[in-house]
Amino acid sequence: MKLAARILVAGLATALLMGVALAPERAAAADVVREKCVSSGDWRTLETFWNTTATGWFQSPAGAEIRIKYGVGWLSVSRQRQTLDGYTLKSLQVGAWSKIGARMQIRVPQSTCVTYRIAFEGP
Repeated sequence: MKLAARILVAGLATALLMGVALAPERAAAADVVREKCVSSGDWRTLETFWNTTATGWFQSPAGAEIRIKYGVGWLSVSRQRQTLDGYTLKSLQVGAWSKIGARMQIRVPQSTCVTYRIAFEGP
């Protein structure tokens, strides 16, 4: 992909995440746009939750995988695993299982900065 096309895609993704075309249907708290730089390789934790509910929306980078991981150590389980395509908006929802701990994680094919939107809904 040419540099100009990459810049255009990144600009569109940022505009979507900033609220131009991304409005959650229902959230009890104000949602926040966050950006974190992650390195490629293994799963990287973006957010950690304890006894709360939340929703996160992701769109890019293409080829990245997102998931929710509940629990700690070898007692943990992965849920809602999805792959981002760079165009479609994907969401992850943290539910009541966060009482035992939950992590919103991403695995990227190459080191990059990830912009996402998150709304904390629970207690």
